[in-house]
Formats: sequence, structure tokens, C-alpha cells
Amino acid sequence: MNIISLLFGKPYRANKLFLFFYWFVIAFYFVGFVMMISLIVMTGEWLFIIPLVIFPLLFRIVYKLNTFIYQSISNQKDHSPLKKKWIMIGSAFVILMITFPILVFMFSDNVVTNVSNTNVNGEIELSIGSVKGTYEIEAFQIEAFQLEESINDVALLPYEAFVREGSFLLFLEHNGEMIWSEEVSGNHSGEMAIELREGTYRIKLESEEAKGIVINLSLN
Repeated sequence: MNIISLLFGKPYRANKLFLFFYWFVIAFYFVGFVMMISLIVMTGEWLFIIPLVIFPLLFRIVYKLNTFIYQSISNQKDHSPLKKKWIMIGSAFVILMITFPILVFMFSDNVVTNVSNTNVNGEIELSIGSVKGTYEIEAFQIEAFQLEESINDVALLPYEAFVREGSFLLFLEHNGEMIWSEEVSGNHSGEMAIELREGTYRIKLESEEAKGIVINLSLN
């Protein structure tokens, strides 16, 4: 018995559709396997190994169940081609429903682990174990009446940031447009100076790869 049969079970060769889905899913699994192992090496987060272990077991159960149902119906006296067709379509749908979320996770560009993000009365404390991609720290809305009551047209948001490995871009968006940014490596502190305008503000960070991020930010 080879490693593929050991992990995923034997393919059902009597039906071309079942055979196709068997090898199609396994091919994507091994591509994702290489990517996830690389991610584990880069981030040091062994949590990513969980979907690699669970996926073959889930696939084996679902695939075996569907081939069993198909064989049971095929062995009945009523060999209606239409009935077999719908069984194959249903089986393929179930297999895809199981495999799609795991494959999406494997090929995701945004991976963030060990996140703790709290906001107490406008005081934000964020810690991230590792990040690859973009992470939204906080979002807030400024209405027209708030601008009328405001004394200043510019707000200063003080922050302190630290990253143990790598670097990241800390930035602020207004209605989807970046209006402020700062590259952070090591220890860094400063202020976000923003012109107050009506709309939605989003504070985000982005990194190709960074570990041990800590950010303290005040919205007051």
C-alpha cells in the first residue's frame, strides 16, 4: 500500500468522475502541503499543521461514503441513468463542500496567528504572534455633527509599536484611501496626524512576514 492510499484510501476506479475528483483533490492537497510547511518554517507556528492532518481523514470518510452510496444504487434493479447522474453530482458537491474551505485556508494570502486585540475606552492594545498579509486593527466613523462640535481640524493619535522579527507597514485609510503610513521595525513611537473629515477610518498593518508585534494606540 503506497502513501497516498494509506492517507486518502483507494480510489474508486469504476467511475471516471469519482476517479477524477480523487486525483484532482490530492494534487491540490500536496501543493498546499508544500506551501503550509514553508509557512510553518517561516512563522514557527505549528498550528498550521492541523488542516494538513485533518484533511485526508475528512476526505477519506466523505469519499468512501459517496462511493458506497453510488455502488448501492448501481446494484439495485433500477439502473436509471438519470438517478446515477444525480448521485454523482451530489457526491461531487459534497466532496467540494468539504475540500473547498480547507483549500482556501491553505492558499490564503493573509495569515495572522495568536492575536489579542482590545479596545478599552479608545485605548487599543494589540499583540500578534506572526502575520503575513494585512490585518485591520481598528475602524471608526466620524459623522458631520462631530466635525461641527470639534475645535481642531487635525487629530493626533499617539502610538507605540514593536516588532521582534521583520517589519510592517502601519497605515490609516479614509473611505478606502490611504492617508497616512509609517514603516515599523524594532521599537517605534510617534503620532498619526490626520485631517478630520466625515467618513470611515480604518487603521491597518501589512507585512510580507513579521513576528512578535505589539502596538499600543490611543484614539482619544
